[in-house]
Amino acid sequence: MNPVEVHQKVKERFGEAIESFNEKALDPYVVVKPEAIVEVCRFLKEDSALAFDCLSNMSGVDYLKENKIQVVLHLYSYPHRHKIVVKVDVPRENPIIPVYDIKGNFAGSAPKGLNNPRNPVSLMANTINDRGLAGRLFGNVYGEVDLIKGLTFRTSYGGEYYYGWSHTFNTPDFYNAEPQFTLPGYKEDSYNGTDWTWTNTFSYGLVKG
Repeated sequence: MNPVEVHQKVKERFGEAIESFNEKALDPYVVVKPEAIVEVCRFLKEDSALAFDCLSNMSGVDYLKENKIQVVLHLYSYPHRHKIVVKVDVPRENPIIPVYDIKGNFAGSAPKGLNNPRNPVSLMANTINDRGLAGRLFGNVYGEVDLIKGLTFRTSYGGEYYYGWSHTFNTPDFYNAEPQFTLPGYKEDSYNGTDWTWTNTFSYGLVKG
């Protein structure tokens, strides 16, 4: 099979999960959505007409301006002597592949070798309904008066009022190597308070001469 035929075959099987195809590149490639990369690669390997049984090279490219990391897989089939390149774009902040597992659930760092990073897509989804608000009001007033020549009284009063509230949902994340939450939960929090400082000073100055 040539690269065009390979693309047509995976496109028929996975539809919109195949984002694009570049036939004119030195090594023609298909771009796959992160959540479909596992299934696409399994299909490329196990389908008898494709039989891509060799991962000849795997590399990563950090696109700073586009804020993404691209993983590049060079696949080769010894039985059929054909090849294809598969690319997948993942968030630069936390390039876990895939974002979702084969059942559509969130993926994470549970598999060996991924340490314990967090899936940014799952973090966004799990905190989408979290809310919070905080505020602070503060100020200071002062006054002074000359009681007699050289003797000055000064008073100063400063204070603040602060408040805040939040509610958060805890979603179990067993897909991570070290889950943050193992049970679902809900938490509400609120607070408010005041601080104040009142200072009074006398100063006396005497000039001789």
